Amino acid sequence: MESERPAKRARQDQKTVALPILAFREEIVRAVRQHRVVVLVGETGSGKTTQVPRFLYEAAVATRPGSIAVTQPRRIAAISVAHRVASEMGCEVGDLVGYHVRFLNRTSSKTKLKYMTDGMLVRESAAGGAHAGINGSSIVVLDEAHERGINTDVLLGLVKLALEEDKPPGLRVVVMSATIHAAPFVNFFGGSKEVKLVKVPGRQHPVQVFYTPAPEPDIIEAALISVLQLHLTRPAGDVLVFLPGQDDIESLQRLLEEKQEMLIKERQRVMLTNMVIATIGGEACRWSLYIIMADLREGAESLGETDLRIVAL
Repeated sequence: MESERPAKRARQDQKTVALPILAFREEIVRAVRQHRVVVLVGETGSGKTTQVPRFLYEAAVATRPGSIAVTQPRRIAAISVAHRVASEMGCEVGDLVGYHVRFLNRTSSKTKLKYMTDGMLVRESAAGGAHAGINGSSIVVLDEAHERGINTDVLLGLVKLALEEDKPPGLRVVVMSATIHAAPFVNFFGGSKEVKLVKVPGRQHPVQVFYTPAPEPDIIEAALISVLQLHLTRPAGDVLVFLPGQDDIESLQRLLEEKQEMLIKERQRVMLTNMVIATIGGEACRWSLYIIMADLREGAESLGETDLRIVAL
C-alpha cells in the first residue's frame, strides 16, 4: 500500500498540471488581495474546487488569523474533495486539510483548509463564538453557489452581513460558480465597483451518448454491468459513474471489489497445454512440438472465449 501512494500522487500531479485554473493563479490571488469579494466563474473541469483554496493558502492571502472555509452543497462532496486536496498536498486528513460535515468532524487546531457543507457553516455561525463559523474564518469560499439551496441562500445573507458590519475584520469572500450567469452574485454584493469578476474556461471533450432500450429496473446492477463491459472491452482509462446517493455508491463499490477479485483469479487461470503430435511420413518419423497458449481474457468463462496462439517449436 505504501509503495502505491507515490505512484498515485504522481498521476494526480500530472492531472493537476493540465488544469485550466493554473494559468489564472496570479490573477485570482491578486483579485482576492485587492477586493473583499471575488466572483469566480469556472466551468466544470477547470479545477476551481481543489486548486483555488490551495492558491489562497500558499500565497498567504489572508489578512487575519483563521482557516479558509470552503463550502460544498453536499457532505459527500466535502469529504471527497478534502481527501483529494490532502493527498495533493501530502498531508493526512484532519491535519492541514480537514472537513466538517454533520456527525463527522475531521479537523484540528492545525487545519487551515476546512471543507464543509453550507448547512454546517450556517450552524457554526449561528452558534456564535470567536473561533467558529464565519468569525473563525479568514476567507470564506462558497463553491457551487449556482445551485442555490436554502442553506446556500442563508449563508450568502450571513456573509453579506458580516462584510457590511466588518465582523470579522479583514474577511475575504470568494463565490465560485459553474454558470456564466454571474450578474446576480455581483449585484448582490454591491455591483462591479465592489466585486471582482474572474472567468476561467473549462475543458471540453468529445462526448457520445448511448441510451438503454428501456428503463432499467435496478440501476445498481445496470451500472455494474456497464462498468464491467467498459473495463473489459475498452482501452485503459477511468470510468466515472453518477449515482443518486452515498448508499448506492457504497453498494456499487462493494460489488465492483468483489468482481475485481473474481477477475484477478480468472486472469491467473492461464491455460498452457503441451501437445506432442507425431507425424509419420514414409520411413521417417518426425516429431513436432506444439504449444497451444490460451490467454484467458478478463471475464472469459470458457476456452471458446479466449485468444488462441499456436506456436511451433
